[in-house]
Amino acid sequence: MGTKVLVLFALFSIQQCKGQSGPVVQTENGAVRGLYNTTVWRSMKFSSFRGIPYGKPPVGHLRFQPPLPAEPWEGTLNATKVPNPCPQYDFLGRQLVGREDCLNINVYTPVTDFGGSLKLKPVMVWIYGGAFSAGFSNDTLYGPSFLVERDVVIVTFNYRVGVLGFLSLNHPRALGNAGTKDQYLVLQWVNKNIAAFGGDPNQVTLFGMSSGAMCIGLHVLSEKAAGLFSKVILISGTPLSRLAHQTSQDAYNSAYQLALLLGHNSTSTEDLLDFLSQAPAFELSSATQLLVIINSVNCNELSTWKNGALTTIENTTIDYNNTAYVTQCSLTKYQSGNFNKVPTMLGYTHDEALFFLFPFTQSASPVRDATEYYSNVDPMTSKTFTDTVNDPADIGVDVFTKVGTDLYFISSIDLTQKLLAANNGNNSVYFYRQSYQSPYTLHKVYLHIPYDGVAHIDDVWYVWEASAIIPVPTDPNDPFYQYLNTMVSLYTNFAKYGNPTPEGNSPIDVTWTPSGAEGLQIDMNTTFTMNNRLADASALGYEPDINSTCN
Repeated sequence: MGTKVLVLFALFSIQQCKGQSGPVVQTENGAVRGLYNTTVWRSMKFSSFRGIPYGKPPVGHLRFQPPLPAEPWEGTLNATKVPNPCPQYDFLGRQLVGREDCLNINVYTPVTDFGGSLKLKPVMVWIYGGAFSAGFSNDTLYGPSFLVERDVVIVTFNYRVGVLGFLSLNHPRALGNAGTKDQYLVLQWVNKNIAAFGGDPNQVTLFGMSSGAMCIGLHVLSEKAAGLFSKVILISGTPLSRLAHQTSQDAYNSAYQLALLLGHNSTSTEDLLDFLSQAPAFELSSATQLLVIINSVNCNELSTWKNGALTTIENTTIDYNNTAYVTQCSLTKYQSGNFNKVPTMLGYTHDEALFFLFPFTQSASPVRDATEYYSNVDPMTSKTFTDTVNDPADIGVDVFTKVGTDLYFISSIDLTQKLLAANNGNNSVYFYRQSYQSPYTLHKVYLHIPYDGVAHIDDVWYVWEASAIIPVPTDPNDPFYQYLNTMVSLYTNFAKYGNPTPEGNSPIDVTWTPSGAEGLQIDMNTTFTMNNRLADASALGYEPDINSTCN
């Protein structure tokens, strides 16, 4: 009898343990249940909530439109599973992925007991990059473990990319920038809900890389986003980049070509929009990538990034619902000083343009083929290479990387620093160059680009745990571990204090001084050094081209 009771009690206890609920938080739309997790380095317990809807599924008549807030739900939402990405061609996985029901958000918080009053912590909201055409948030690429150990709340989310996120037809149902408006809805969601997760809505730092950083710059420039964030970190991108914008005419031409690829010859804007609104999402994603290839082969001056998936200045005269988000040239906004003035960290990697060799790694002559390709699709690139050498076939990897890095990254980022130094009020601007090449540099280990350097996006995984692509160091004596630890401290210090090296809490032995008009800049490597502006004359020589963009 006693044995049977003990066995039954043990079985009941096991079932109770299996069925134990995770943390539950009440949001404006309803309760959400998450999971308890443990960090990699410090074995610290934290709470995770994945796949919380922040917007209605943008399907049917909502495709291409600004997002609408998610509807409330009954009961407790299971927020424990990795959410759907938005439809796209996944460049890393080399396959089509996603569903249009994808407007979801993930929250990772050091708080594990949500009873009673919570001491609110700084919040960091991540906006992924991917050339406006790809990208999604999941734990295997953007694992929060390193960051959440520093007592900050981390938010990641999915937003529409490609033509689904950035179609612009100068039409009330397709004004453009829907993906950027998804991000804006997330910022509103964070402002209303993050306190329930232990986050401080008055201490929100936006950080993102590449096109994600370009979008953050647009939030800085938008009156609508005022008060929704307090600091920003721009990694390898600003809205002044040549990679950020398309004209209304380019946007329309791309959309028309896209429909042609899908077998439809549009007779009007209305007809074009109706066709694209009903086309299967994966067909749109596939055709968008094909359009890039066709334009390059035909030497079409629609450049690689002008495939209908870029930000566009919206026509406010047909904005009947007051949803327009990008209404002026970014350069004009920066020059006017009419933007959200917040402390800013921004910079670039030493060899950004190495990443541009990614599509050519199977080629016998990757640098030559890449030079020819980018020259075909962008007249400015062609002119720059021609001015550098007589025959583009003679360009080596060093020249290719230097020209691409100067033209597409340093020139626009450096100009943004100057404009912020002049017009950002009393808010500090911290300027950097990332020169540390890790033993697991993404461009070499995962993308198989066979050249040394620190390429575009290499540095993103100096602060995120990316178990899917890079080994996670766990030995405190490992120099790679130590460098990641330093970078995480710099980022989270900035989020907490608005200063990456505050007195008494600096992870490096040099004070990172605000850049000022002189453009003081820290070079990040195994040794950190403060320098005068690091951009040389050739990089700065592209600024007149940027200054002409508003014309």
